[in-house]
Amino acid sequence: SQSRYAVVSAQMAARLKKNVEDAQMREARTHSLYEVARTLAGTQAVDDVSAITENFLLTQVGLRAYVLVTEEQVVKAQMVGAAQFHVETHMASLALASKKTVSSSALNTTGWGCVYIPLLSADHVYGILVLAGHEETAEITPEKIAFCEAYASLLAIALERLHFVDVAYAHELSVTSERLRSSILSALSHDLRTPLTVLVG
Repeated sequence: SQSRYAVVSAQMAARLKKNVEDAQMREARTHSLYEVARTLAGTQAVDDVSAITENFLLTQVGLRAYVLVTEEQVVKAQMVGAAQFHVETHMASLALASKKTVSSSALNTTGWGCVYIPLLSADHVYGILVLAGHEETAEITPEKIAFCEAYASLLAIALERLHFVDVAYAHELSVTSERLRSSILSALSHDLRTPLTVLVG
């Protein structure tokens, strides 16, 4: 009876310790998401966002990551191999079309991206976050995927911000070009009008 009590007590203590460790890990990861959100808010280019993503997810969950930015519903074959691992175009296209995470455990040990998370804003898909194991033995758990999905929301916001910065810059460039064109036409018109007036006189 005492030995049974000791076994039950040990199991409860181990379970409690595991729960405490899990809670500490969740708290640490939540804090890391706040920190990386601040970092992403200061980025100026998609390449910076990609570099931050690769380093962050490798550090936090031990997964290799690739940010695939595309406005197409179908990922073109030439994008395969753009990362340190291959991108499965059918799964990437499916993630874009369904706007849901697509994964395959069968691809985890073959050097291919095995998790495809669409980068969604309110009304637009900016691309896909592709994940692969860092080593052949790396396990991609549902907890890791859930964490990466939470990060993908921050990533989509960063890409949306950069998209609108580009749109605003293009609009400003268009307005400036139109103003310059008008100034040149006005100057040419004036230069032509002066000698014509003299000739007419």
